[in-house]
Amino acid sequence: MAKKLFKSLTLGVVVFAAAILVGYLAYTATYQYQTEKIREAMTPEDFVSAAPAYREANPGAEGETVWVDYYLARLENDNIAIYMVSEEDVSFLYTLDVYTGNFPAAELIRLKEGIVLKNRQELAAFEEDYTS
Repeated sequence: MAKKLFKSLTLGVVVFAAAILVGYLAYTATYQYQTEKIREAMTPEDFVSAAPAYREANPGAEGETVWVDYYLARLENDNIAIYMVSEEDVSFLYTLDVYTGNFPAAELIRLKEGIVLKNRQELAAFEEDYTS
């Protein structure tokens, strides 16, 4: 009797573990598939046209002051591009090399649309979040 109970219990544990493994693999495959489809569907569009609450002065070339309305972070070619946006111009500053393969789909969409950063402090916090 104890032998039969042990066999039944062992079989139950094995079936349960197999079900958990199959569920995990299905979830992982579905998540990766959805993330890849979202990446393929995203195309570069116009920059976010958000009205800034205030302007910030940044030093330009040769002592010239450049007024910055806001900074913009966008996902481009699996890197995050940082732009400086003013009333007259959108200037590319630099890119952040980050691995975006593990980002949630919602975060990828948010980055593809562009994240508005109001000042240098928000830009620094953004960089720290995405590069650490």
